[in-house]
Amino acid sequence: MVDLSVRIADLKLKNPIGVSSCPASRDAKRIEYAFKAGAAFVTTKTISTRPASLFVPKPHMAELKGGFINAELWSELSLEEWLDKELPLAKKHALSYEGYLVVSVGHKPEEVKEVVDKVYPYADIIEVALAYLDNLDDMVKAVNIAKKISSKPVIAKPGVLPYGKVVDFVKKMVEAGADVINFSDSYGPVLALDFSTYLPRELLKGRPTLGSKLSIGWLTGPPMKYMVMRMIAEAKSVYRDVQIIGTGGIANGLDAFELLLVGANALEMCTSVILTGYKSIGVVIRQLEELMKRSNISSISEIVGLALSKLPTTDMRDFKPVCLLYT
Repeated sequence: MVDLSVRIADLKLKNPIGVSSCPASRDAKRIEYAFKAGAAFVTTKTISTRPASLFVPKPHMAELKGGFINAELWSELSLEEWLDKELPLAKKHALSYEGYLVVSVGHKPEEVKEVVDKVYPYADIIEVALAYLDNLDDMVKAVNIAKKISSKPVIAKPGVLPYGKVVDFVKKMVEAGADVINFSDSYGPVLALDFSTYLPRELLKGRPTLGSKLSIGWLTGPPMKYMVMRMIAEAKSVYRDVQIIGTGGIANGLDAFELLLVGANALEMCTSVILTGYKSIGVVIRQLEELMKRSNISSISEIVGLALSKLPTTDMRDFKPVCLLYT
């Protein structure tokens, strides 16, 4: 018998798989789809003091070879729309499916204060979206405000952090009151051209993929997994007890298994749900369970961080591979 349950903050989740703040959780209807597909927790698209609908370019999402690019912002719905309709319904769905509702809020400290003060009654957990903030001091203030206003657990979610910056970030977030760190938001900005046309003359023009300024966007999907694994391992190399959600590049059970091995305590999906539908949530859960059975692993706790002790603490110069080619 495999036990897929995990604990995040003081909450027991039936499995480690959730859906991140993204188009797949943009309203209560989509949040219900995610819970129905098996997600143990779902994070709303980031709610701020003003809707993003006035700022979203078209087109704003596209699949790339080996990845996904988007010019998405925060929620297109207003704070009032979330309060009047979406959050009450989303909370109802969470209870119906024995899941947890994470409410993502942003962005500046003063905006976080206004939003958290109104949304926290509906939230099981508050997530503070930090990717839009330019300096660590503002990130600390935003997390600290969310923690002071709400009695709920708080997740701090940054963008992709450079190597060498992760440990200090985790230290500051924990000191500010964060209960959980979520690595991470999308990577960017990046640029891609659209070569999907079959017309040679059009192909040579190198049409932009997105309608944003300079056609720039943010990268998600498979490439993110490796950035996220590095950040988790970097954090866990110093702070073994800090709880971390791994978000990025999870499309199958093995992806989930890998992130757990480097220290993730729970996981969130996004791009694969957008591209292949909510059924992908159940696929990942079932594949993860099967991997555990085949490996004689009975609980998620046996996997978490298992690979950390095997990671070199210094550069290796006399490495000998396990498998050698005989000549």
